Amino acid sequence: MTDKKTKNASGSTTGAGAPAPSDRNSLSVGADGPILLHDVHFLEQMAHFNREKVPERQPHAKGAGAFGVFEATADVSGYTKAALFQPGAKTEMLARFSTVAGEMGSPDTWRDVRGFSLKFYTDEGNYDLVGNNTPVFFVRDPMKFPHFIRSQKRLPDSGLRDNHMQWDFWTNNPETAHQVTYLMGERGLPRSWRQMNGYGSHTYLWINAAGAKFWVKYHFHSEQGMAFFSNAQAAAMAGSDADFHRRDLFEAIARGEFPRWKLSAQVMPYADAANYRFNPFDLTKVWPHKDYPLIPVGSMTLNRNPENFFAQIEQAAFSPGNTVPGIGLSPDKMLLGRAFAYADAQRNRIGTNFHQLPVNQPKVPVNSYLFDGQMAYHHSGNAPVHATNSGGRSWADQTGPVADGWEVDGAMVRSAYTLRAEDDDFGQAGTLVRKVFNDAQRDALVDQVAGSLLGGVRSPVLERAFEYWKNIDAAIGKRIEDRRTQAAQPHPPKAWARATRDFSRMASRTKGTLGLRPFLAPPWEGHSWGPAFAGGGGGVAAVRASGRKAGPSTKGPLPSRAGGGEGVAGGGGAPVMGDAFQPRRAASIAAISIFPICIIAANARLATAGSGSLMAAVNARGVICQDRPHLSLHQPQALSWPPLPTMAFHKRSVSA
Repeated sequence: MTDKKTKNASGSTTGAGAPAPSDRNSLSVGADGPILLHDVHFLEQMAHFNREKVPERQPHAKGAGAFGVFEATADVSGYTKAALFQPGAKTEMLARFSTVAGEMGSPDTWRDVRGFSLKFYTDEGNYDLVGNNTPVFFVRDPMKFPHFIRSQKRLPDSGLRDNHMQWDFWTNNPETAHQVTYLMGERGLPRSWRQMNGYGSHTYLWINAAGAKFWVKYHFHSEQGMAFFSNAQAAAMAGSDADFHRRDLFEAIARGEFPRWKLSAQVMPYADAANYRFNPFDLTKVWPHKDYPLIPVGSMTLNRNPENFFAQIEQAAFSPGNTVPGIGLSPDKMLLGRAFAYADAQRNRIGTNFHQLPVNQPKVPVNSYLFDGQMAYHHSGNAPVHATNSGGRSWADQTGPVADGWEVDGAMVRSAYTLRAEDDDFGQAGTLVRKVFNDAQRDALVDQVAGSLLGGVRSPVLERAFEYWKNIDAAIGKRIEDRRTQAAQPHPPKAWARATRDFSRMASRTKGTLGLRPFLAPPWEGHSWGPAFAGGGGGVAAVRASGRKAGPSTKGPLPSRAGGGEGVAGGGGAPVMGDAFQPRRAASIAAISIFPICIIAANARLATAGSGSLMAAVNARGVICQDRPHLSLHQPQALSWPPLPTMAFHKRSVSA
């Protein structure tokens, strides 16, 4: 019986506009019979459903955005004639923020560079500015770009992301050092998109009304201030809300808390580029502010959420090749490569006529000699389709030197940039570490890099990574090597003694409550040893119900038990107290063979005096104890144990 209160009185239609028969029931032979092939409405619904998603971006798949306005608040007309940068001009715009490597469904709080893409709907056409939350990039030649992106994604066999593959690419391409230093620092984990800066990164060309030219770099500084997640916070957020950054932006705008960024520019006189001390078009370099200070330009405010995410954000297409009068490209090889590749990616992803979609349309009339193609819906009627023509349709015919061009001469070669006096791959990265980072940031950098290298990075990449960081900064490189080497040692006597002492204290306090008795034979003496775990609220009860006593057992594999609840080790699959683990079964998991025992129960609280909070990840093969969630660059993995912190165990009442 139909509930008339919820029935849509106007109904729905087919894609052709005719009234649809039903959106709830397919056509069948009797109520219990088979459906019929001539149920056109059902077939249309299913056929379209099978095609309703477009390929995700490659890269920058995970992201979101909002609309807003850019206002030019300063006078930079002496540098550019671009309409959007004239004093007092207000321009509608769209911003899209994203991660680089993760897929559409990946957490947006993973450690990564963030995309910062802007589309300005100017009265001279659309201007797209495609940048990141860092002022540099990993590579300077677009030939390397697809190789770089693949190295940050997934292995061909397992389909897993891989630290070894990432470091293999980075250490084989030392120009990555500057960006990797940013990535391994706090900017790899922005607290929110609202609390990160944005940069055009590339060098662009500005042209003023008199035809004078200037090189320029864009800087968008968050008026919310910059804020960052710690590794532990980012890991926790990735597990609790994979869409945190997307949600934060949308809800802030919905509350009326409109995020703002101030735009400043570094401007270099055109002639300076020829003899500047390093290549000003090298995307892996910044221009020191003492050479070219920031000049205020305007402000950007995001004040309107999309009404339809797919139509207005997923189908939004950005390309640095979209310029307007007064703005041009530069000899930056990466910029020139992207000017083609970004637009072409949208032709493949969305379709030939992606530029006709409402979100991508300019606000000015279009008289383009682009015709037909799939899904064309804007057209020029019966006007001539060729230029030149006698039908009265205008065409472009500029000749002579171009306003947004530059001079170049030389033979055709395949080569890296010509080195200048201060061109090197590691110098600016070293300056960032020594003069920009403070002591706490340097300490965090050492922890992060060492932890990442513990995530399966092996010879010869590991040795190259040590050398890579020593080239950035000798002291930091040595600390990273020492930290990683110390963490990978299988028999740390001091750490063992400290953990043994603390475990003994804990065991004596909890004896009779958790049913524990110490068994502390060092694993390197060849003994099997029993890590005591509870997977959650039902873990302790499961041990007691099994009738097994805590303590070392003899031989045999480690069984998997359902832990229940929400313990640190997760839900089901956690080994219970007293199960034996043989170190030889975890040849690839060094963490097990060097840590004597972990006690984690739903009703026992554990605190560490070291950095991070103790975490346990469990699989059917054994137990992995980690005290640092940032050991993996992107997500928790089975990693070697870092130097053991002193541990204090606090007993709470237990009711099994």
